[in-house]
Amino acid sequence: MFRLNAILACTLGFAILLSAPASKAQSVASPAAPDKNSPEKVIIDTDIGDDIDDAFAVALALRSPELQILGITTTFGDTETRAKVLDRFLAEAGRQDVPVAAGTPTPPKARSPSVVTPRTTASPSRPIPTPSPSSSTRSAATRANSR
Repeated sequence: MFRLNAILACTLGFAILLSAPASKAQSVASPAAPDKNSPEKVIIDTDIGDDIDDAFAVALALRSPELQILGITTTFGDTETRAKVLDRFLAEAGRQDVPVAAGTPTPPKARSPSVVTPRTTASPSRPIPTPSPSSSTRSAATRANSR
């Protein structure tokens, strides 16, 4: 499923990248800006591959004349696979000049055994007593053997 999502994200992002016209965004001149013609230098950190939002963001950043992408890093989960997806995405976009770095992988969180506490709708702050084994809760086989 992850591979299918990654392929879909790359395909859609690349389609958007090719179909977007190269246009300059309208901006208000800032008096603090040293040179309004020089692009802003950025490094993008992404978790591309799970859903389409990061592929869209990278595609928009690649097409933006206001940005100079110095590199892109991957984060969260299997960062090596994410870096491969991103590298393929950049190759399809013709932007092999953008360096890609895989971040530190994060292992999936181990599921700890959770204690399920039943709640009542009347008073959730009141402790709920734990039922003790009684004759009404014993199995039918146990009751039949005790007769």
